[in-house]
Amino acid sequence: MQLEKELAQMQAKQKELGDLIANAQLGREHTEERGNLVEEMTETEALWSGQQEELKQFKECDPVLMHRKKEEAGVAKDAANRWTDNVFIIQSWVRDKFNMDMDEFNKFFGIPAEFDSV
Repeated sequence: MQLEKELAQMQAKQKELGDLIANAQLGREHTEERGNLVEEMTETEALWSGQQEELKQFKECDPVLMHRKKEEAGVAKDAANRWTDNVFIIQSWVRDKFNMDMDEFNKFFGIPAEFDSV
């Protein structure tokens, strides 16, 4: 009983989908004009794809992208300087608290001699 019900539902769905396909194909009969338009559309899409590929080559020179990179570099520089300042604060705290020499501190924590703000 249930299989018959499912079969009826599937047949109804198949008929509905067949009708949708028939309706979708109305106006899509192959004519010379439609063939020319499809060919023109294919050529235009190929041209557009080629131009998009060419545009990707010049993307690095995009002024908006360059401005954004410059801003991001500034943010990164500020963050690096903030961390450097934090290291100097810890150095002076350790120097004052434990009476440690700065060279000894740098050697112990692997801080290079040329360590400074950017």
